[in-house]
Amino acid sequence: MRIVEELNKGWYVQAFDEGKVDFKEVEQLKEGWISAKVPGDVHLDLLREGRLADPFYALKEKDARWIEEKEWWYKNEFFLDEFDSKWKEKKKVELIFEGLDTFATIYLNGERIGEADNMFIAHRFDITKRVKRKNLLLVKFSPAISVLKRMQARQGRLKAAFEPARVYGRKAQYSFGWDWGPRLVGVGIWRKVFLFGYDEMHIDWVGAESSLSEKGANLKIDAEISSQTDKERIARILVYLNGKCTKEEKIKVSPPLSKHTLELRIEEPVLWYPKGYGEQYLYELKVELLDEEGRLLDLFQDRVGIRKVELVQQEDEEGKSFYFKVNDVPVFCKGANWIPADSFLPRVDRKRYLCLLRYARRCGINMFRIWGGGIYEDEEFYRLCDEEGIMVWQDFMFACGEYPEQDWFREKVRKEATFIVKRLKNHPCIVLWCGNNENHWIYGKEGKLRGRTIYHDVLPSICEKIDPARPYWPSSPYGGKDPNAEEEGDRHNWYVWSAWQDIELYEEDKGRFISEFGFQAPPVMETIKRFCPLDELEEGSSSMEHHNKQDDGPVRLVRYLRAYMPEPKGFEEFVRYSQLNQAHALRVMIERCRRRKFKCGGALFWQFNDCWPVVSWSVIDYYLKPKPAYYAVKKAFEPVIISLVKKEDGIEVWICNDTLRELKGTLSLKSMSFKGSVLWAEKKSLSVPANQSVKVFAESLQKMRITSSREEFVYASFKMEEGEVENHLFLERERYLKLSSRQFERRIYPLEDGLEVELCSSVFVRAVVLEVPGEEVELSDNFFDLIPGVKKKVRLRCAPERLEEVKDKLIVM
Repeated sequence: MRIVEELNKGWYVQAFDEGKVDFKEVEQLKEGWISAKVPGDVHLDLLREGRLADPFYALKEKDARWIEEKEWWYKNEFFLDEFDSKWKEKKKVELIFEGLDTFATIYLNGERIGEADNMFIAHRFDITKRVKRKNLLLVKFSPAISVLKRMQARQGRLKAAFEPARVYGRKAQYSFGWDWGPRLVGVGIWRKVFLFGYDEMHIDWVGAESSLSEKGANLKIDAEISSQTDKERIARILVYLNGKCTKEEKIKVSPPLSKHTLELRIEEPVLWYPKGYGEQYLYELKVELLDEEGRLLDLFQDRVGIRKVELVQQEDEEGKSFYFKVNDVPVFCKGANWIPADSFLPRVDRKRYLCLLRYARRCGINMFRIWGGGIYEDEEFYRLCDEEGIMVWQDFMFACGEYPEQDWFREKVRKEATFIVKRLKNHPCIVLWCGNNENHWIYGKEGKLRGRTIYHDVLPSICEKIDPARPYWPSSPYGGKDPNAEEEGDRHNWYVWSAWQDIELYEEDKGRFISEFGFQAPPVMETIKRFCPLDELEEGSSSMEHHNKQDDGPVRLVRYLRAYMPEPKGFEEFVRYSQLNQAHALRVMIERCRRRKFKCGGALFWQFNDCWPVVSWSVIDYYLKPKPAYYAVKKAFEPVIISLVKKEDGIEVWICNDTLRELKGTLSLKSMSFKGSVLWAEKKSLSVPANQSVKVFAESLQKMRITSSREEFVYASFKMEEGEVENHLFLERERYLKLSSRQFERRIYPLEDGLEVELCSSVFVRAVVLEVPGEEVELSDNFFDLIPGVKKKVRLRCAPERLEEVKDKLIVM
């Protein structure tokens, strides 16, 4: 069997001017070292040692710039206590770095053993003849920006956003700064380090690929076996599903690597489905490698899902469709774009992933697009998506730039893509590989895209070879004569917000799959106070503007606020109104896409999360606090919604049904005044087909007795056996509405796991807020409107031992 030793303790780090020391000098240095955490990042080590101020606070980001200009050396002196009895007997010993950020040179026991220049892949070094009982390991990190600018000087400057030299390196592109993120260029051993010891043979990789047939499923198992011997050997492979041996084969293993394929037949398989469409069933897969005598040499374990995924592109009256089918069921994708969850990647642990994905599950997200300027996320992220039924649109890591096409760079990409596709293949959550983010749209309009061969040759050929059952798409956006066309492919709508257009323009979008759209808002006040000095809590202060990285981002906030919302009285109202504006904009676009269901295949808003505390497009801020837009998205992503649309002099009522069953119920439609009087009402029994969106009613404003669009609104509900959904529509922008004074009654009822808050009002009340300062609570809804005469119930969950404190601290306003 293989043996494993973690090398994640005992590390130290020190900075030098580039090129001023060599490894022999560093080996002898006893002073100047600080303790380093691995996995880690130099910034975090300096923060922990008190040698760096928090770069997330105020303008302190600028004080960290010197770190990217230094050469950093890591040192670890480690002992192998069982060297003679264990390690010395192994045929091969490898040193494996799961992640080095980025340009690294590795030395062991006085010898240079290799280099690394890609943070996205693992780096393996054969140290069989170099490892001892007592070992000294050094890792030198050259300053990334210096290395990249030297490449740029030799190869030529390419067009790219923010830091053009970044495109020459296989490093997280956002770390050089983005329009929502700081420039904090990571450096360090950012993933785990291991020693592996092998016998004659070991399993190098196992990939599982399923296909469905009329009566069952086929599961193809690809296994790559490494051999440390100099001749062909006989071995046996055993495959287990859910603990039962389903396949056994005798194989011939040739050095150094041999590939083997085993075919399994599964009768009556339990399929994996996205959230809302079925079960997220995962089979326990185990593969054992035995020698001729039946001794266990190695084993591989994973969980796999059996499912079929298809990207449907069929010509129709609008152009060509773009939607997904999973197990032959059309799925409307409700989701968001995901960026790295911290500027300092080693801080993103299982707890942070769990929290963010719970937020996603609760708000109805069934797809994340992993954006191409970040990273391929940790295994834990994809495992959780498998379990939650959240599909993943996986970009390769190329974003907003031209990229080199020389042979040496294409070879780096080929190696990276091979590693990544193999690493992630077994996750059923991944439904699409995508070549890049916005490169075709921004840099390929004249037909001469630098990097084109990467997205149309290198990447698709690797995906086809290793993972042919999963669709590949060259870019996002992409399709049609214009890469951002409405009639086919996927589309990014940045005409609203970035191009200053009105929110109402969303209602005209005919995109076939909207993979980006968004609207900025500040985070909650609690988060703002953690990064902004108290004397700068005002719109336009230096700290607030520094924490909005988009050019003219602060100006856009004001432009849209003045166009849509009342004049704020102070900074907190400015924050709240900006947040409500974001909530409104996202709801408008999501409902538009859902009404066009399968004419539009999905709506992925930009963006779900943040990498630092910032004014951005996110709905969950860096400190994991939801903005008002989170709750608007939650409502817009419910399996069944009512959508109300103003059309010239009338109202259309749509019901969007994402369930796989027909719905029958009663539609109630009212026109009301904000003071609470009912002007007109109608009820209608109707049915809505499974997995469709249908216009169920239309009426003129005149017949609905609406005479003042500033004092009246429309309210609708659909009551079914399964429950009731509702929605309402303003007939003017909010800044022009004449709302009544806020008044409501509240009752609080204890529950086993929290509280139920019941609210009611005789008048319309805009954006009711529930807060529990200093407590961790989960709210079923927040920032909601109260409809006159309609009771609103909100569930508040908390730890049982905190129930009395939560009840005492609860604020409803």
